[in-house]
Amino acid sequence: MVVANEDCDYEDMTIGHYKIIQELGDGNYGTAYLAQDLNNNGEKVCVKVFKTEDETISGYKKEVEVGILGIKHSNVCSLIECGKGPFMDDGEQISDDKLFIVSEACPNGEAFDYVSAADGLDPKYARRVFGQLLDGMEFIHSKGIAHRDMKLENVFLARDV
Repeated sequence: MVVANEDCDYEDMTIGHYKIIQELGDGNYGTAYLAQDLNNNGEKVCVKVFKTEDETISGYKKEVEVGILGIKHSNVCSLIECGKGPFMDDGEQISDDKLFIVSEACPNGEAFDYVSAADGLDPKYARRVFGQLLDGMEFIHSKGIAHRDMKLENVFLARDV
């Protein structure tokens, strides 16, 4: 069975009730996609699809455990839903069941890609972004949560910069 990747045409691809628009990033645990919620007026969301259940189940459980706390902060992505299901393409199943997490969309991708393309950041802008990172980290730490993998590849941009 085919699995979604960067060479896929996402035109009719879904997982659950989410229509895949484009890949946002690929990491150790899974791949993040920008998607439309077909049950919520096409709202754009981020769907993180975990690679294999055996290798990533503990990471999935930890993300869901933190997500169900209902944490709301302007610099922290909120969990919308979690689930399990196959990728579908035009109504036809094209993968085995996958674990997935749906969160707020940050459609401008990873900070790492932005910083690389810009060949660094202007110091004024870098201070602003770093301040937002610290603000979000301070908030989750105040809730007894540690991120444990903070890096630019795990920082997502919600707006044009």
